[in-house]
Amino acid sequence: MKLIKDNRDPKKLDLTVATKNEENRIRDFVKHHRSFNIVILDDNSTDKTLLIADKLGCTLFQRDRMNEPKSIAPTEYAHYLYINNHSTTGKALKLDIDEFIDERFLDLFTEKIFDANINIIKRRVDKIWGKEFELFKSEQPLVLKKNQFKCDPESLHKGLYISGKNINNLKLYIKVIHTGHIDGILKIKKIIHYVGQERLENNLKNKNYFFFICKRYIKPYILFPIKRINWLIKSPKLYAISLIINLIEIFTSFYLL
Repeated sequence: MKLIKDNRDPKKLDLTVATKNEENRIRDFVKHHRSFNIVILDDNSTDKTLLIADKLGCTLFQRDRMNEPKSIAPTEYAHYLYINNHSTTGKALKLDIDEFIDERFLDLFTEKIFDANINIIKRRVDKIWGKEFELFKSEQPLVLKKNQFKCDPESLHKGLYISGKNINNLKLYIKVIHTGHIDGILKIKKIIHYVGQERLENNLKNKNYFFFICKRYIKPYILFPIKRINWLIKSPKLYAISLIINLIEIFTSFYLL
């Protein structure tokens, strides 16, 4: 991963976000989290993502995907790499471009909180059709600290996890709103890009793409229904729609690539 431009303010805390052609969503993300050093970990965007991020005062890194581990969670390793090799402080918040920290908690993040012996966990709430759904309990770390977490490229929902004795620390859950893609066409384009990349990576590893894609999209619904029982009970329609969308993604990967 290569540093393109460094705009980090030593008085602010780092917030890392992985991007790939996010010109339509990056402004809202940066505006909402302007109290942090926004560190862009970009996956070779071909649109105006980096130009916009630069104008907004973000720090820019360019990822080298060919030298990253092949992963079913294509953004997670970039955060791991930043904390361990590029961060000046050894700690940072980690979010996706469609996630927003609840405004009530933004002022909570200080050096003292970062340095405290606690695990700050993301309590992810999905915002769908204007309503909020806590579909399943998240245990993903919101704050990453060097030597206190690990990366598992073979895991989708636990690509980053707190390790060792630190797992027993006191937990602090912070509400994060997940908005997803508002523009359906952009979402489909992104799906096509990533499933194409996943197919290429599986070919390089001589792995069966069909079994990989089933593991990537279907396994959470079929093999782990207990973890999603709350989602199924509270909103069966939404659960069914999500499953159908995942099936469409699979067919997209086979018939359009």
